[in-house]
Amino acid sequence: HPMPHQLESYKLADASGVARRPWTIALLVGGAFAAFVTFWIFLHLMYTNGAAAKVGYAYGYATFAQIASWTRNPAKGDPAEWIATAWGFGLAAGMQWARLRFAWFTLHPLAYAVTSSYQMNIVWLPLTLAWMAKATLLRFGGLNAFRRALPFFFGLMLGQFVVGSLWNILGTWLNLPTYRFWD
Repeated sequence: HPMPHQLESYKLADASGVARRPWTIALLVGGAFAAFVTFWIFLHLMYTNGAAAKVGYAYGYATFAQIASWTRNPAKGDPAEWIATAWGFGLAAGMQWARLRFAWFTLHPLAYAVTSSYQMNIVWLPLTLAWMAKATLLRFGGLNAFRRALPFFFGLMLGQFVVGSLWNILGTWLNLPTYRFWD
């Protein structure tokens, strides 16, 4: 019987009847391979095109710049910052506790953490529409309607990633500007 705090991938493994050990090994090997390929592609493109001249953005640049600044100019901790950090942690922990205890509480604590990122400016509308569709399906159609609609929504997500990936690969292969998946 699955525990309520399981990761979604293990929930999927349990539902499909796959043993957890091979599932875990496959996830670790796949993740390591994906990380290697991603780093290789970025390094290859930056060496080929010139990192400073051709790359318009770098993932995590703001974070690394802030850490570098803190390392060069260390400052004493501010009590207000400690209080804000404790408050944020407590709020996220409370949201997770409420998600595990109450079926009606649908806010995920990860949403609290990512709302301050710049990507939310890009994806707030699709996420709101997805939430509204899910809430409508559950309210008026129940769990069965929600489960029947899942393949459609998985297809939307998969289609977006497949099309975005294929256009990026094609553009790189043909050295042509094409559809930019994230912008």
